[in-house]
Amino acid sequence: MKRVISSFIGGAAILLLLCSAATAHAQQLTEKEIEKTILGYMDDCRTVGMAVALVKGDEIIYQKAFGWRDREAGDPLEINDLFKIASISKSFSSVSILQLVDQGILSLEDDVSDLIGFKVRHPLWPEIPITLKMMLSHTSGMKDGNGNMNYWTPDWVNYSITPAEKQIKYAWYDYAPGQGYNYCNRGFNMLGCIIERATGERFDDYVRHHVLDRVGVGMAGYNVDSLDASRLVSKYQYNKSKDLLTRSEPYVRVNEKKVAGKTYKIGTDGYNWSPTGGMKISAPDLARWMICLKDSCVTVSGDRLISRESYKKLFTPVTPAADGVNYCLGVRTETRFIPGKKLQGHTGSLHGLKSCMFYCPDEDWGFVCLCSSTKLDQVNEIYQIYYKTINLLYDQYIRPLNEADLQKELLEVMKRRDVTEMNMAVVKGNKLVYANSLGQSNRASGEPASLADIFRIASISKSFSGASIMQLVEQGKMSLDDDVSDLVGFTVRNPKFPDVPITARMLLSHTSSVVDNSKVSYTRSLWGTIIPGSAEPDTIACCYSDYEPGTHYEYSNRGINLVGAIIEKVSGERFDTYVRSHILRPLGIKDAGFNVDSLDRSRFATLYVKRDGKFVEQPAAYKRLAEYDGYRLGIDTPALSPAGGMKITILGLAEWMKTLKNGGVGSNWKRVLSEESVEQLFHKEVPDDEKDVFGAGYGLTLTTSPLLLGFPMRGHIGSAYGLRSCMFFSPEQDFGIVIFCSSVDGADGPHGGGAAAYCEAAEVLYKAFIKK
Repeated sequence: MKRVISSFIGGAAILLLLCSAATAHAQQLTEKEIEKTILGYMDDCRTVGMAVALVKGDEIIYQKAFGWRDREAGDPLEINDLFKIASISKSFSSVSILQLVDQGILSLEDDVSDLIGFKVRHPLWPEIPITLKMMLSHTSGMKDGNGNMNYWTPDWVNYSITPAEKQIKYAWYDYAPGQGYNYCNRGFNMLGCIIERATGERFDDYVRHHVLDRVGVGMAGYNVDSLDASRLVSKYQYNKSKDLLTRSEPYVRVNEKKVAGKTYKIGTDGYNWSPTGGMKISAPDLARWMICLKDSCVTVSGDRLISRESYKKLFTPVTPAADGVNYCLGVRTETRFIPGKKLQGHTGSLHGLKSCMFYCPDEDWGFVCLCSSTKLDQVNEIYQIYYKTINLLYDQYIRPLNEADLQKELLEVMKRRDVTEMNMAVVKGNKLVYANSLGQSNRASGEPASLADIFRIASISKSFSGASIMQLVEQGKMSLDDDVSDLVGFTVRNPKFPDVPITARMLLSHTSSVVDNSKVSYTRSLWGTIIPGSAEPDTIACCYSDYEPGTHYEYSNRGINLVGAIIEKVSGERFDTYVRSHILRPLGIKDAGFNVDSLDRSRFATLYVKRDGKFVEQPAAYKRLAEYDGYRLGIDTPALSPAGGMKITILGLAEWMKTLKNGGVGSNWKRVLSEESVEQLFHKEVPDDEKDVFGAGYGLTLTTSPLLLGFPMRGHIGSAYGLRSCMFFSPEQDFGIVIFCSSVDGADGPHGGGAAAYCEAAEVLYKAFIKK
């Protein structure tokens, strides 16, 4: 259930969509902590190998293989390895029967005697027909035997082979057919023979062609001979008295079960495939089958396997509830896995293997857990290994966070990373689904943090500079490969390579050889630093590196400040005015800009640097432009800091991120960039043998990097004056996250403690709003 929370700031209501839950949420763990916890469960439960898959909607949001495929050989388990899933196999048999019902070939009320080729009757109630529905729901009165009366042959209910007296003793329960429930594998193996007789196809072929292929499942099936034997997972039986695991029955080829020279007989030998438990499949492919079941037996491509009427029958309970379980037709409902949640699916157990596949129709999620071995210890009558694993994954990825739990986790990140104020926003699709501000805007005054606070966002500012250049390119006023000297009106050349032009593209991608140098600050005017004749040759030389322009990547704030000068010279407008007029104002982004004098200083978030355990204010972060009297267009541009001087609220930057994510179109449907220009901003420009500071390939003021959440996302980070910021979005998953952190301790983490702060906060937000 969702609720809407309103926070009023300056008269404007900010809607925060938060998930609520009746129960307290478990502490959010990192991926490594989750893996460590599951490995601990496996060790406790003597589980050799386990594969899990977690589904939300129609997507697999988590999948992982743990342990060994073959312990003796030392082969690690891989996620696409094949498990014999035991009784979950029944769901494939049931759907196959219902397909034939839909075609009018069979009826659930058909007498099995008419379908199997010999009379099938309970010896004590011979007048009562045994129907398909009874077989599918385990209410026929048949029972599984042992020894020679096992369920691998239908002979035990064939009067021409097994006399009534023996059947009464070994093959039937003492109640009339349809009047009781007892789980029976024999009945399902007989269903395989019935499918063969009804279709003329071998059972394994029927399931392959009419179910698996239509669902889009690749390597899976009942026939071992059709599978890659190297991917079959070894099974291990647990001996409780000896506390020992021993390798159990191998995967038997059907032709090894046949007497030499005997040919396969359709309708008689179908039990060889074990329709009751013989499916071999990987965890991800079983999850895809579960998604199909969850979606009314409609595949992701829109192919309906059975009719709506048959689907309703598939999951309509036939048996009364017993210990939280209702059996339907080859599947069951279950309430013991997750307290308070009604699930649909099945479990499996055979030769040491334990498996489960269940989904929650009310909340549109599900799970698959396949184990090659386990101890027999149980919780709520469910084997501990998958009970614990599924509850862990449910807590981490499915169970909704409530507002208090979410805020608590974020505050823990702030405390751990010494963050004074953290502002954050999450965008999903085209909607802002979460925005919040935590901590203090000013330590001395104790002013509480606010979404209205304005932050200097450091290097994310470069994206506005890059976008401004692309606008001028679109207007035909310049090109990315123009010589910068021609654009700014003075010579821009590396003294070591005077004949090599430096282009706008090189500046935007940090490959120009224009570099930062502590001897000559990049915040100073271009006059007196890089403009020929305005400074000593040695000073100008300090602004360049030793490599030829265009051949090497070196992050350069000076280069982007020079980009600002290009914008001023080409447009005829002061840099801050251009960005406000051509980007911010069209998108409806207020309270933002590069010029401090144009903004409300009372709303600036105070930035701090932690030194010797103390937080020191950084007033230089918000230096007034008025301090630069006699501003010269295209010369004094660094005063506005095109490389890092944007001041903006978290909501304003979230709108800018949405614009980039949507190909240059804002929420108000105003276009500020073409889709081609946006793609150009992200197109990798760094030489193939190099990576940028984000561990990926830099484009034109923007990058695609796995820094934030471990998978590729588009955006940028910022770091200056104690501020750490990030703005990243995923086109594939259609979401984005923006975070500002003030006064972090920069002593640890791959990019300082600030990176650790926003990466940890991003993981909390991702689990709360995107993986849910």
